Amino acid sequence: MARRLGQSISKTAALVGCSRSAVVSIYQKLSKEGTVVNRRLGHGRPRLIDARGERRLARVVRSIRGATVAQIAQEVNAGSDRKVSEYTVHHSLLRMGVHSRIPVLVPMLTPVHRRKRQQWEREHQKWSTEQWKMVAWSDESCFLLHHVYGQVHVHHLPGEHMVPGCTMGRRIQRFRVSKSLERGAIASTEPERDGLPWPRFFREVSPEERPDPKTTHENSKSPKEQLDVSSPIE
Repeated sequence: MARRLGQSISKTAALVGCSRSAVVSIYQKLSKEGTVVNRRLGHGRPRLIDARGERRLARVVRSIRGATVAQIAQEVNAGSDRKVSEYTVHHSLLRMGVHSRIPVLVPMLTPVHRRKRQQWEREHQKWSTEQWKMVAWSDESCFLLHHVYGQVHVHHLPGEHMVPGCTMGRRIQRFRVSKSLERGAIASTEPERDGLPWPRFFREVSPEERPDPKTTHENSKSPKEQLDVSSPIE
């Protein structure tokens, strides 16, 4: 403004507190462009993976969760004229919020298992303590399936850690059931009785087979000593 009012470069520089060269540069830019705002906000090389490329990259990640960055880059470059490096793919994944994480370990349940579990929960949600005392409880042993011990990583977007492909079931459990008949006494199933329904089995246990009610906790075997591996979870 001072320059437009006819002030010299030196007086304008002294007035605003800057160098003479800054006054000349800004005045020339204002005269030529009509503004001193830098419009070169988008200057530089455009990104190889733009918004459309990120959507395609997200589809690739969802289709092959356990792929490495090299495999993802190979899939992205397949059938494309514009090739991108693993470095570019890796930084695009980070910008999208995609990280390599250990899959969430969940029970190996089918849709039928889940439906039956929900049905069982609804049927037993109002059970009393006395009813739960008649339940036969079990102890389990885990056996590893499909994978060896070690880390397996999958890629997923934020909020996708529980979707199919980001979870992994690795173990099954085999167990034997026992039920407390009297205080301080534990009764275990016998192998030849495994086929009996539990209520029927406990009704058919003869008095001779039942533990002595006077047996104390100290004299009786622990549940861990009496339980063994016999039948798989259905």
